[in-house]
Amino acid sequence: MTNKVSRTRTGDLKQRRSRRGCRNCKLRKVKCDELRPHCQGCRTYGVLCNYDANVPELQLSTEARPQKLLGNGALAMRKVSRAPGPNPRVSILNTGAMGGFTVPFGLDHKRSRLLYHFRTCMAPSWRDARDGCLQLAHEYPFLMHTILAVGSAYERHLTSPPNVPSRRTFSEISNFSQSTSLLGEQLRKSIVPQAKDAIWACATLYGALLFVAVDATSPEEAWPLKDSACDLDWIPMVDSKWVLWNLLEPMRPDSIFRCLADTYADLRIDAPPNGVYGVSPLLARLCGLDEMSTAETNPYFEAVHAISQLTGPPESREYLARVLAFLSCMSQSFKALMANKDARALLLLVLWYNKAGRTVWWIEMRARVERRAICLLTSWPSWELSTLMRRTSLTTDLTHDDLSSNNQEFQRANQAAKLVPAHGIVEQLSISLQITIWLSPENVPKFFESLLPVYEKVIAEPECTFFEYYEDLAEPGKISWVENW
Repeated sequence: MTNKVSRTRTGDLKQRRSRRGCRNCKLRKVKCDELRPHCQGCRTYGVLCNYDANVPELQLSTEARPQKLLGNGALAMRKVSRAPGPNPRVSILNTGAMGGFTVPFGLDHKRSRLLYHFRTCMAPSWRDARDGCLQLAHEYPFLMHTILAVGSAYERHLTSPPNVPSRRTFSEISNFSQSTSLLGEQLRKSIVPQAKDAIWACATLYGALLFVAVDATSPEEAWPLKDSACDLDWIPMVDSKWVLWNLLEPMRPDSIFRCLADTYADLRIDAPPNGVYGVSPLLARLCGLDEMSTAETNPYFEAVHAISQLTGPPESREYLARVLAFLSCMSQSFKALMANKDARALLLLVLWYNKAGRTVWWIEMRARVERRAICLLTSWPSWELSTLMRRTSLTTDLTHDDLSSNNQEFQRANQAAKLVPAHGIVEQLSISLQITIWLSPENVPKFFESLLPVYEKVIAEPECTFFEYYEDLAEPGKISWVENW
């Protein structure tokens, strides 16, 4: 009986199979409605229908309309004519370059390469969720285009010279645009449970794509030096994700993202209810924090504590979570300060860029250009930032291009300091004192010169603290230009 039913169902399936459908639908193993010249399946998937043998498989459609995300025009796409050319199809079934990952889908060489980039650019903790996303992508075209856009962005990251900004590629923009168009169509329907994971994957990847959507090749073209409606699009995207969190429930038992429960749980800042515990005194003073400060009384409170917790091995899951937690912990008042280009808010952003960019490639792509633009806008010399970062245990990778002209003054001052016998102590104590950050460049050489007798006394009496000796320097009339540091 069972065998008979099975044979009957098999026969029905064979009768319903399209024999005159396009090659794309046959390749994707979906039923073709056989509409000409373009079937609905290819329209939905965003590819050229290929009844004609001259049209390659899964060729991107050139009829994409300009789309916008979040109403800010961040993803405007120009219509570009592309003549179809040789586009040999390869399958990623049992492909060695894909690490043995198998999915029943035909792709050309370029898309296979972009899928490979997507797999390699994801954090190790995302491995299982990543493979689940790739499986879903063959059922949901909007997710496939999102993945291809991320792969294109990562390929741009790999091929760009270090610390050199680059513009988005056509592949990046076109796949992102088609993804937003197709996702919009999906959201206009009722959301079925099976689509929840695909939509959440898109929302997560959109955050990265908006972060790398910086079409500036020099600091002068970038925010905050140049205003644009889409400069801070990544901020509302972060907020939108957590609205979708409650709707899509990515932590439900049957979700492919359930394996990331520990990672999502780490996306928090263990800030005290008040005070400056664990915060560098220099950073606390710069942002006006004291023992009575709270998130309600100081707009920098949560951001300062988030940056102060960026310690530990950069390759660990916990470190990555703390890097990303900075995006979620920004208060509305802090976001408003950033939008208004508040100097201290921009400084905290630079500190985070320098730490996060070493770990997250898509953050570094924006940091390359905005970090330098912020330095130019605020006229901060790099040696001041370097001192601050060392003092706050934040290493810096600012290049010579990031530096202002004051860098030469600091280098000369350092060279003069190294001429004295205690030059090692000179450098160490000058940083510990938190002083050079506050001094004008022309006073730095005087500063080192006037402290030589103090260093000599420190060497003679090592049991005394340096601050005890420095208190004498700040007395009125002794060294006037140091009095107010």
